Amino acid sequence: MEIKFYSDEKVLDLTGQKITVQDSNSRMNDKMFSKYFFPFEIYMDEEFINSFGDYESDDSSDLEDTFEGILLFENKVHKAKLVLSDTEGKLITGQIDFGFEDLPNFDKKLSELPLEKFDVADIYVFAKNICAKKYPETNFNFPRMFTSKYSPDDELWSAFNGYYNDLTPDGSEMNRNSIDLEGNIFNANIIHPAPHVLYVLKTGFLDAGLTLQGEILDDPIFAQRWIFSGTEYFSRLTQLRTVLDVSPQDYYYSGPGMTQYLKSMTVAKAGKYNLVGFMESKDWKGEVGWISVNSSRVWVYNKTNFDLEKRFFNIEITTTQDNILVEFYLLRGSVMGVSNNVIHAELINKDLADPGDYEGEDNGVITNLNEIDLTKAVPNITFGDLINIFRNRFNYGIEIVDNTVLMYRIGKDPENVKDFTRFEVSPANRNKKLLQKRSFVLRSTDLDDGPQPSMYYDKEGPTLNKAEKEETIIIESNVVIVQTGVALPQGQNTAIIKKDTDDALQLVYYDGLTGVQNNAKNPAGAEYPELFYTHWEKWLRQRIIGKEFQWKFSCPADEFDFLITDQIFCYKNIHNIKSWTKDLVENTYEVDIVTETIQ
Repeated sequence: MEIKFYSDEKVLDLTGQKITVQDSNSRMNDKMFSKYFFPFEIYMDEEFINSFGDYESDDSSDLEDTFEGILLFENKVHKAKLVLSDTEGKLITGQIDFGFEDLPNFDKKLSELPLEKFDVADIYVFAKNICAKKYPETNFNFPRMFTSKYSPDDELWSAFNGYYNDLTPDGSEMNRNSIDLEGNIFNANIIHPAPHVLYVLKTGFLDAGLTLQGEILDDPIFAQRWIFSGTEYFSRLTQLRTVLDVSPQDYYYSGPGMTQYLKSMTVAKAGKYNLVGFMESKDWKGEVGWISVNSSRVWVYNKTNFDLEKRFFNIEITTTQDNILVEFYLLRGSVMGVSNNVIHAELINKDLADPGDYEGEDNGVITNLNEIDLTKAVPNITFGDLINIFRNRFNYGIEIVDNTVLMYRIGKDPENVKDFTRFEVSPANRNKKLLQKRSFVLRSTDLDDGPQPSMYYDKEGPTLNKAEKEETIIIESNVVIVQTGVALPQGQNTAIIKKDTDDALQLVYYDGLTGVQNNAKNPAGAEYPELFYTHWEKWLRQRIIGKEFQWKFSCPADEFDFLITDQIFCYKNIHNIKSWTKDLVENTYEVDIVTETIQ
């Protein structure tokens, strides 16, 4: 059998080498695996040195040790990676991982996929109109979701009632964030798109040149499930607030019955500003104070009596120049025993800028940009993580045939069973183990306020939320089925986000407007125990009432044309292959195989 690794113009010929290959069936594990050669030793001859370099040399530290390439093995071409490690004289140890074509885009972040991205005229109007649609009419939606992440006790969020994608009570429009004429900010809403989970799954495969098919596309659990990313999809803009406080003792002149103050602040950037505050005077009347901008008075403080008075001001300043000087003058009598500030001023920028452009006290506005960018609306996980979630939560397997990806529920009745009887051995040379002592726990990531429902299963049957034993097989998934409820008095019955994270798959059910409101739902089916009976029971029952076989045999390598995912017939039963290790010696396979029967 010819075995060669190609990388650019480099060729590594392993034909005739003793090679050990290990493979595991992803149906029988809780993760997808690539195949790999166990570490092997090769002789660094002249051909190897010319291709890869002289790793024996003391000057070899700059040589690469990892090579992406193509592997010719078992008359098939595979994407592969060669890693070179230790050397001893002319011998070098290497390992080849391959079969990555079985795991397309596995290491690519969801945010790196070519998801929809475009501008809109008005995000508030656009989001409101999308709310009336369902998948597949739209690939993303805007369900109302409650979060306690942003506290209304924080000034930035004082106008926020906790809802993403919050429609007005009559459903006519999305609540808008705003700034009033005084420069006060009202962050009332966060517009946050939720991509459809099947759209993201399809896009990940299409990006690798593959089309998704299979029963996953018809599973009602996913028909209207949307992803909440947990990311900060919105933008923050900064509002400059420069504050001036003048204490009674911070005067520039003090004499009998007279105290004078002259202070200033600088308008650093051109723009529109509100200048608000007060001056306080006593024992003098007439013109006792003024404010000037670039030496031109914009406000004058006139008193008609000698009483203590606090006069407030609210002035709009517009300037086209940077570094404009604002001066404050105040005249009052004695300040003996006075402790409160005599001048207080706040310069509030009515224009907004990116955080960091200015120095000084600031307040922020949450900006819902007029764009859709779904790469910012997916969690911080890889495409492989997403596939593993479908495997571990919903019991879906994956098979690639040509340019098609088939995702099907594991545990269906056997199909296309292959005869394996010629590789049987006598009972004395095999190990058979009963599996009735097995137990399984299906569980998912904890919420911030406690665990999600889990399912325990053994030969006695299923039990909700039962703790595992020491030997229990745990099948865990990083997914949250988002619950619904009424989070606030007089609030909406909709999705409640209970996991403050951006690295879990959070699934929200939303099937369009209910009346005029975009409230999410949570129908039965995606949680235990319902999910166990529809997606897991038949498969796990097989794995408990069956038997495990392990044996070894030898055969010509060219005659061994089986896949790890094949279902085989031997020992008067149909089996799933769990794993195998194949030693290739002089064109002969020595196979160590583990299987489980299908009852």
